[in-house]
Amino acid sequence: MPDEGTVIDTRERIAFRRALKVFEDSLNGDATLEKLRLVEPRFATGVGEIGVLNPDDQVVMVEVDINDLGRTVRTGSLDNTRRTVTDAAAAARTLGLTLSDGEALLGRVENALRAGVAAHAASTAEYYREARRLTRNMDTLRSGLERIARTYGDHVTLLDEDPLTFGAGHFVFYPVANSQSRFAIEERYTGTDWSDPERLPTSWTWSAEQRTSLVDGSRWRVVAHGEIPSDDAVAVIRTVSAWAQRIRDIGPRSGWAASARRALDVPRL
Repeated sequence: MPDEGTVIDTRERIAFRRALKVFEDSLNGDATLEKLRLVEPRFATGVGEIGVLNPDDQVVMVEVDINDLGRTVRTGSLDNTRRTVTDAAAAARTLGLTLSDGEALLGRVENALRAGVAAHAASTAEYYREARRLTRNMDTLRSGLERIARTYGDHVTLLDEDPLTFGAGHFVFYPVANSQSRFAIEERYTGTDWSDPERLPTSWTWSAEQRTSLVDGSRWRVVAHGEIPSDDAVAVIRTVSAWAQRIRDIGPRSGWAASARRALDVPRL
């Protein structure tokens, strides 16, 4: 399982990008800001902050907090993190603006920051909802596969494998009495990959395979396959169960070469 620090970093990175985009969209086309630079954006739970930089590298930092109605303004040098709390008049002078223009600019930046803070909160809530959904579906699949392994334990074996190295998938069923067929399930991800410790599958691919003999050895041939979204984990379980049941039913009556071919006749979804 990913450690807490990794989870928080990923969640915050996603939420920050969402908040910054909303902030930038809110100020898109602002004529005053086109002549200035925005620096040091920060969004976290309930707070947002950004700096407006003048040509002399003097910065006006604007901060909002959802628990406060107003804003906090600080001024100082860009290369010095210690800035002085100030008012709109001093901020306007730093930016070379009239008081009315400065107040108007600070108001627009404050509103955009609040929109970004709201987007940050929405992104965090969405992240948790999606993680719970995908985790629930993943648990459903694993529980179903383990149940199949217990039900048909005399006929099939379930292994956890690594498809990036030697494995056929993340979950692979093999008939107990032969090695000529297998059923593999591989996790698929959206926006990440197997190297991400926080990965959660958004779908699964499955393949029923049969070993084919060649002059220089053998290889696995896919005879049926499909991809099923995370929310339909039960469909994967049904498909695997049908395959395992055929292995059980036809194995004792036929030679294993024949039964392997018939067991691979799984439904296409």
